[in-house]
Amino acid sequence: MKETTVEDRSPCGRREAKGVKALHKIEPAGLPGAVCAQWTRCGKAGCRCTRGELHGPYYYRMWREQGRLRKSYVPAADVEEVRAQCEQERMRKRQERRKRQASLSQLRELRTLLREAERLFRR
Repeated sequence: MKETTVEDRSPCGRREAKGVKALHKIEPAGLPGAVCAQWTRCGKAGCRCTRGELHGPYYYRMWREQGRLRKSYVPAADVEEVRAQCEQERMRKRQERRKRQASLSQLRELRTLLREAERLFRR
């Protein structure tokens, strides 16, 4: 059995799976998507999940990227932090949309004023 080295551990001390990107890591700008809980069936014949008592909840961050739905596991200890980052990103995007709408509204008003001014100077 391989001994775990410092490089194999995440900053929180949990062991990271090789080749798996930690897509739920916190970024300063926030994270796209939302954290969703999912319950699963394991498929074992005598398990409680065959009777309807599913395993879970397991938390995943889900987001769209280039038209595809992406999903990344979020450890239970990180759920609230990742949810906060997702909410921060939603708020940032909402503010951007409001600014864009305000700019478009101002642009429409300016175009209307320009048309009126052109009409007045043509006479």
